[in-house]
Order: sequence, then structure tokens, then C-alpha cells
Amino acid sequence: MNCLALTLVVEQDVLKEVLAEFFGVSPADVFACNTEEDLINAPPNNPVNVVWRTIPGDFPMWLDVYSRQDASSDADLAAAFVTEFEVDALISDLSPNPYQWIQVCAPDARKALVHVDAVQLDEQDAFVIERVVRWL
Repeated sequence: MNCLALTLVVEQDVLKEVLAEFFGVSPADVFACNTEEDLINAPPNNPVNVVWRTIPGDFPMWLDVYSRQDASSDADLAAAFVTEFEVDALISDLSPNPYQWIQVCAPDARKALVHVDAVQLDEQDAFVIERVVRWL
């Protein structure tokens, strides 16, 4: 599973096209829905499923991408959106710190380790960049 947040809310059809190109499938093979519960409606053995929702904060689009295709990194998937739409993306840094993330920045997918505002995240589920820790 890949998880990321974007600084732009992308139309569902466009989202499916980008994911189809990234995973090398047809847009018809990308099932998109707004809740985890809706995944039950995905065709059996569908190659790519995505749960997308809007959230408050600087990164208003959250994506959970499930794929039967070859495993890809969150950073690679984020880079596809960053370069296609010239937006920033936020991905996990895989640390146990819930306030530390990696920002993948437009236009060239350069990465920075960032801290998000703890109050915004805890109280509103909003990703708001508090500071850049260092460029990666």
C-alpha cells in the first residue's frame, strides 16, 4: 500500500489516469472510492484500487493506493504526481514519530524531511508544515 497527501485536490478521472500510467494498466483497471468500506465494491482481483479523501490543511488530498502490480515506493508514486501537476506531496518517513514526514517538492521531486504542526494534526487531522528539518 502507498499513502500520500497532495497540495492539490485532483479530479477522480485524472487521478485514475495518473495511477494507470504509473502502474502500467488501463484507467478502467483503477477503482477509486472515498472510503475503505467502499473497497468491497472493487472488482475481484482489480490491479489498482485507491481510496481518496479530502482533508484540512496544506495537503488537502489524501490517497491510500492498493496495487497488485510490482511494489513501488511512496516516493516514486509521489514523484509521479509532483512532476505531472507541479504540486507538493507528503509521504511517511517510516519513523515512529507521527509529526515527521517527507515532503516531495515540485517541480523536480526534491525531498525534505519536515515536521508538521502537532496541534493541527492531532485536533483536525490537518497536515500543516511547521518547519523543514533538512533537505534529503
